[in-house]
Amino acid sequence: MVEQEMEERPDLVSVGSCVLVTLLVGKDLYIMNLGDSRAVLATYNGNKKLQAVQLTEDHTVDNEIEEARLLSEHLDDPKIVIGGKIKGKLKVTRALGVGYLKKEKLNDALMGILRVRNLLSPPYVSVEPSMRVHKITESDHFVIVASDGLFDFFSNEEAIELVHGFIASNPCGDPAKFLLERLVAKAAARVGFTLEELLNVPAGRKRRYHDDVTVMVITLGTDQRTSKASTFV
Repeated sequence: MVEQEMEERPDLVSVGSCVLVTLLVGKDLYIMNLGDSRAVLATYNGNKKLQAVQLTEDHTVDNEIEEARLLSEHLDDPKIVIGGKIKGKLKVTRALGVGYLKKEKLNDALMGILRVRNLLSPPYVSVEPSMRVHKITESDHFVIVASDGLFDFFSNEEAIELVHGFIASNPCGDPAKFLLERLVAKAAARVGFTLEELLNVPAGRKRRYHDDVTVMVITLGTDQRTSKASTFV
């Protein structure tokens, strides 16, 4: 599709997306991911303390295993990771799209200043997902499924503590919406804005302050339900 449309829409060759799919069947939670979105399980350990367990891998050059895989697949290219990014362009090592890092023809469609130099052995971005099956136990409380923008502001542990506290005080409330409200408030404070000032920033400019974020919270056990919320910038 991209190759068919790129003459009229050359920008399509740089468009891409991470993917995270979860499927709960009985007590089996299936997780498939490409990129740096995360599924984080909140579960009680042997001391009855809530802990965060990341069920996904971060497919970025910051992950030493991913970086090693990338380097081993391109032994003839001495300049794969530049400035902490693939060819100086992208931190994510697995994703849909981003055709300019996968085919020389698609890279050539970009304007000169945007084109990647020395594209010696594409593809540099994989479409092979990581997969995992987690067996739900009585100790498991909930799962946060979110795009990477959430974790720009909160660690896995901070995210589960926020959701846990909210569910405890608002059992019928929307934990995903609450988590995003806290994110936007933190983004505003980080740049010295009030919450209202950040909310009034025109669409398209908010990306300076926070990324698009989608969050789902899957509550497990007898009160099983799912809540979802998104921000758009």
